[in-house]
Formats: sequence, structure tokens, C-alpha cells
Amino acid sequence: MNSTAESFNFIQLTLCVVFSMGYNAVIFAQLKSRLIFNVLIATLLVNIALIVINVIQLS
Repeated sequence: MNSTAESFNFIQLTLCVVFSMGYNAVIFAQLKSRLIFNVLIATLLVNIALIVINVIQLS
């Protein structure tokens, strides 16, 4: 919300949405719990990395 046109990166938003939707799809498909956990960890890592990148850009 606080980003300007040059700091907002549409690829970051796309990555966040794709990984989050993938995690939701794995849960709704009722796949094995090991796969669900691995996708959760991947989603968390991607989202935390994006948060860190944006915090660094703001400072």
C-alpha cells in the first residue's frame, strides 16, 4: 500500500499469490500430509523472503 510505482514489483505479488494458491490447492485436494507440509514450508520461505526484500527496499 505504501509503495510507489518504481518500488512496486508485480512479480513479487505474482509469486506470493501463486505459492499461496498452490498451498490452498494442495490442502483442498487432500494430498498426503508430507506434501502439504513441504508446500507450506516453501510458501512460508517465499513469503518471508519477499517481506525481507520489501523491508530492505523501504529503508
